[in-house]
Amino acid sequence: MQNFRFTYAKGIHPEKIYRSRRRRELIFENSEIFSEPAWDILLDLFSSHLRGKNVSVTSACLAANVPASTALRWMNVLEEAELIERVNDPSDGRRTFVQVTPNAIAKLTKALAESP
Repeated sequence: MQNFRFTYAKGIHPEKIYRSRRRRELIFENSEIFSEPAWDILLDLFSSHLRGKNVSVTSACLAANVPASTALRWMNVLEEAELIERVNDPSDGRRTFVQVTPNAIAKLTKALAESP
């Protein structure tokens, strides 16, 4: 985790990118034009990973800013691509967390480090 904190301190701020996307949707008043649910899910999960926070499936759906059924379909696609994984909450068997995989962490770190 130290390595990711170091990278994070070097200017990789996925939550800023995520907030900028939400702000853009408000300004242009049509979120469907710029909809990228898979990217929004990855940004949210990566940001949460860097802060050491667990994310429920429900919360990840909300981060996608699309209907829950659409977000769940995108989570399935991301899971099949081995970019996210679902993990049962050990303290509450009814809840499932979703998190980025090591593969996604490496790719997101590279993608965001190379962003202008």
